[in-house]
Amino acid sequence: MKNTIAIYCSKRNNSLLGELSNLATMKHKLNPMPSRMIIARNIRLLREHHQFSQKALGRKANVSQRTISNIENPESETTPTTDRVEAVAAAFGLQLFHVAAPLPLDLLLDIGGLNRMIDTFSHIDQDGRETIERVAKLALPPPQT
Repeated sequence: MKNTIAIYCSKRNNSLLGELSNLATMKHKLNPMPSRMIIARNIRLLREHHQFSQKALGRKANVSQRTISNIENPESETTPTTDRVEAVAAAFGLQLFHVAAPLPLDLLLDIGGLNRMIDTFSHIDQDGRETIERVAKLALPPPQT
């Protein structure tokens, strides 16, 4: 099989990574991870990344520690309500559909950070916006034309 993949990839501009990605996609389609497992994984990874205990995350999301435990345990007999999962996702600056998608942790963190920046920007006065725009112009390279 390795030889077959290597020969096929060499014919397609040595796109081994592309072919591996295609194989992973095919595997996912054959054996997709149920959404409850994805949500459990994403919430646990986010919580651990931010070094929150289940109790601390529960306080931040205004839900109980037991709710966090149930969300993180897809085998739990108690299914958390959509409202509670949304509240926990919101604690990370995310929406329910973000934590229900099989996204890598770094992308979830980027989305959450971007959502918090947008929310902050929308609530500051004009002077604050102008300051942020000046700093952004200094920090970012000029657009290439």
